[in-house]
Amino acid sequence: MYRKTNLYRLPFQLIILAIALYALIIPFFSTTVNPDVEAFCPFGGLQASLGYLVSNSLACSMTTRQISLGGMLIIGVILAGKLFCSHICPIGTLSEWMGRFGKVKKINWIPPFWLDKTLRIIKYALLFTTLYFTISSSELFCKKFDPYFAMMNSHSNDIFWITSSISLLFVFILPLFITNFWCKYICPLGAISNIFKLLPIWLPAIIIITSLNYFAVFSTSWILVLGFIIFSAMVIEVWKTRSYSIIGFHVVRNTSTCIDCKLCDKKCPMNINISTATTIHHIDCHLCGECITNCPKKDTLLFNKRKIRWIPPFLIVILISMGFIISAYNEIPTINQQWGKPEQMQRVQSFMQENLSAISCFGSASSFATRMQEMNGVVGVSCFADKHTARIFFDPKITTSHQIKEQIFEPSNRIISFPQELNQNVDIIMLGIDHFFDPGDADHLAERFADNDGIYAFSTSFGEPVLTTIYFNHNLIRADQIVALINNQNYTFKHLLNDSPQQTRFKTTNNSKKEEISAIQLINSQFPSLDIALNNKDSYKKEMIKTLSLDFQQSIIGDNFKWISHLMSHLSGEKGVINFKAYCLGGKPILTIEYVSSKTTTDKIIRTLNQPNLSVFMDDGENMTYKNPFHFKLIEPDK
Repeated sequence: MYRKTNLYRLPFQLIILAIALYALIIPFFSTTVNPDVEAFCPFGGLQASLGYLVSNSLACSMTTRQISLGGMLIIGVILAGKLFCSHICPIGTLSEWMGRFGKVKKINWIPPFWLDKTLRIIKYALLFTTLYFTISSSELFCKKFDPYFAMMNSHSNDIFWITSSISLLFVFILPLFITNFWCKYICPLGAISNIFKLLPIWLPAIIIITSLNYFAVFSTSWILVLGFIIFSAMVIEVWKTRSYSIIGFHVVRNTSTCIDCKLCDKKCPMNINISTATTIHHIDCHLCGECITNCPKKDTLLFNKRKIRWIPPFLIVILISMGFIISAYNEIPTINQQWGKPEQMQRVQSFMQENLSAISCFGSASSFATRMQEMNGVVGVSCFADKHTARIFFDPKITTSHQIKEQIFEPSNRIISFPQELNQNVDIIMLGIDHFFDPGDADHLAERFADNDGIYAFSTSFGEPVLTTIYFNHNLIRADQIVALINNQNYTFKHLLNDSPQQTRFKTTNNSKKEEISAIQLINSQFPSLDIALNNKDSYKKEMIKTLSLDFQQSIIGDNFKWISHLMSHLSGEKGVINFKAYCLGGKPILTIEYVSSKTTTDKIIRTLNQPNLSVFMDDGENMTYKNPFHFKLIEPDK
């Protein structure tokens, strides 16, 4: 049967699907664009906000934006109804369209009463499980089964493909037979929406419990409160399948003009019997308006008996806009802790420290907070993982912001390349860099320097701004060009396999030229020396050990020096090798290997060193393979 176009709803669905499709396919065509598919997830925001209320910590990857959008979703449910489900959710749209296809093929059916009631329990059980583990771990548990996350992050290692595949089955296959199977029976966000459509049922009890808790009449855990809300909503839905919203929108049928064609029943994606009711209070009604659109009698079906179909889509636009505006002017910390004494908190001062790349999730934020607790005078910290910043609270009678910054600061030393002529001189420039603080910033600067010839190395030391010493060849790059490289806030790489602009806020100050040093001095000071005992060295007597010395000049060609530790790991697989030492002598790199002559030979060691691939043992126990950049010849006999 011909279906009329719902112009109040379809544009929202098509726009959202177009955005999702763009986010899905664009990473395959461009490395410069990698959309954050979690950035606008209201369900993640709702989970994160509950976790924050309970434990004062925010789930990783969640920001004020998701929390604000989640809050707007709840407001929308209370003021109007399940507008997100009907107009915005891409999973709901796809599930509904699969159901329509099933109806066309006449394979779609309505489950019997007992099965419908039983299946409704699933989404509440899944909701409780999801919220419990999310709050307990500050990690979004929904990632383990969310079909949207699975589709949009198919390349990610975070996907649990067994549970996600089952969810995708619920979205794309089962709706062919039971319309909107995911939305009605599985979706935990649908359960949350239904809970707030049942707000008058459980809210009074929660107010009483909270008040008794506040006045210390008795105490109860958040698990019991959460369980009570979810269980009571589940019982009401299974028992009555009815909404108890005090305000909001409802489809109302004018019985005097209705011709009982039952077209509204056929077009309803939730299989609600609209033709037998006067006002639709069914818990599944999400105000899609399909019944109103397809009704052949004008004004027989209306929202609240009025011609106000424009209000729900208008409200969607307003709520989404408010969510973005609120998140633009507010920031919720990933972790917020205070441990100072009351008298300290009265005189507390604070400062915001940016450029803390180590703060990237709840775990790293917790580690940073633990480190802050060990610092004398620090009384609290708020970490913002999304922006890699922290607000640090301190007692000004005990410490200062400068002293705290100095304790936090980690000096960096980065080698870019080595001079190939030992008789040349190396120029040195020292400068300060604002908006530059931790090793993550040093990594960005090293990538930028590696994209240009003539810069050999740099090191940082604490200062405000951070002091940076740079070693370079003025015949290949001038000091002013180096300064321009650092100050470029939107650097585009020329040679590295990275066509994504590097955005920073670095700004140089106090440039000063230092005296030159020789290439030999630079190599001796910057060479990444290693002296590592391997394979239970201490268990062997001195007379059992022999030494093999090799010319290691190749280690300072190009970026070979970066692979020295990998070479050591590779060689550790030769059980007779018990020590790996790489060092510089007079500007000449040497590799010295100690081995047990009864277990291996020099020839075997050389063959291992010259294998085409390096087999590297990683910290997590995995074994990785890399192309071997080294090739050795024996320069000294066994000693």
